[in-house]
Amino acid sequence: MVGRDVEKMVAVGLVWGATNALMRKGAILWDQALKSAPQTNTPLLHKWLKLLLIWQYTLPFVVNLSASATFFAILSDSPISVAVPVTNATTFAATAVFGIILGEETRVGLALFGTCLIVLGHWMKMSLVRDINIYIRTLLRDVNIYFMLDDHSCIVWHPSKECVCVDELM
Repeated sequence: MVGRDVEKMVAVGLVWGATNALMRKGAILWDQALKSAPQTNTPLLHKWLKLLLIWQYTLPFVVNLSASATFFAILSDSPISVAVPVTNATTFAATAVFGIILGEETRVGLALFGTCLIVLGHWMKMSLVRDINIYIRTLLRDVNIYFMLDDHSCIVWHPSKECVCVDELM
């Protein structure tokens, strides 16, 4: 299932990246509106409500939240160790690309370098985890591992068996 979900993870990352850049534009509009208004002791809640009334911020925010709900649905079928790095790397790159499209000053080289580091780190982690799992399975091939539940019982786990047993201690 992870293979089919990778496209969904990338799509979520693209939506998050695009909406991050758009929300930043909306927040700039909000900041400009606050600075152009007369300086009064406006409550903080009132300022936040003004932000939500700016559609250039609110619309991307709602889309971003929808992508978050989709991400949680993806997590129900995919390991978090895959979903988080894939979406984060995609979000990082997409935020830079959409920022450039929207006319923001972006250090393209640094953004590309950061994206490459994220991808490299994820690849190394996945490679190392696979190698470590193989090593641990080989090392523990004939070992029982005991997890104490309380003073009278424990869980016995053996790597070659799929079941876990609870033994009562005497």
